[in-house]
Parts: sequence; C-alpha cells; structure tokens
Amino acid sequence: MTIENIPTFGSQESGVTYVDRPGAYAFLLNKHFELAILQTKYGTFLPGGGLDPGESEIVGLSRELHEEMGVKLLTAEIVCRSAQFLYSRHYKQHFRKIGSFYRVELAQPIRLKLEKDHELLWVDQRHAGLELSEESQRWAVERI
Repeated sequence: MTIENIPTFGSQESGVTYVDRPGAYAFLLNKHFELAILQTKYGTFLPGGGLDPGESEIVGLSRELHEEMGVKLLTAEIVCRSAQFLYSRHYKQHFRKIGSFYRVELAQPIRLKLEKDHELLWVDQRHAGLELSEESQRWAVERI
C-alpha cells in the first residue's frame, strides 16, 4: 500500500507546504480491554510518535514507547495506516502525518514512567476514539 492509497484526513490549505512526518503508534490494551492513551498539553493521543530520519517503524515505536512511558516493546503487529494534514502547535509547522498503527505487547512487568507532561488514561476500547485529538487516530482505533 502506497502513501497515496491510505485513508487521509484533514484538508490541505492552498499555498501551504506540508512536510511528510512518518510515525508509529501503539494499541496497548490492558486485561480489561482498556486502551492506553496519553493526555498532553497539545491533546490526547495514542502512545508513539514521529520517526527519526532513517529509523524503521518498529525501532521508532520502541524508542517512543520507552521515552514516553518507560516501557520495553516485545512485539508489534501492524493493524492499519492513515495520514492526516494538520498544523502542529508543538513544532509550529504544517505536516502530513503518516501514521502506522500497531497492536503491541510489552515486556513484563510494566513499570510505567511517563514523561512529565504526559498523563496516562485507560479508556474503554469502544469509546477511545471519542478521547483522541486527531481524526486519523480515531479512525485507526476503530480497526483494532
């Protein structure tokens, strides 16, 4: 599947240059089938984030999960991909975020250590989409 063939959300503003920003995100479920999402000052998102130049999706996802939550990734299975046109208040830049979404398993025991501006929320999987800030992530959650 090419980037052009994936579901795309948001709209491109004319005259605006969008930078492609690939990222990898985790569907992390607990034993109650609640989904982990992170509340930040910029919104509510799935764990994960943008890939560094030359970084594979799995390596980037593993790094992001460790940075954001202090956890170690064991397995990751691709579920879906989507894109979203948006303006990032954090980076002060327009992006076409190209997200790859993975069902993940973490090493045990899980000792969550969140970044200082992140709050972990466990939400019922069926209602998680209502909490997420980006339309592409809301769409992806429906694919779990």
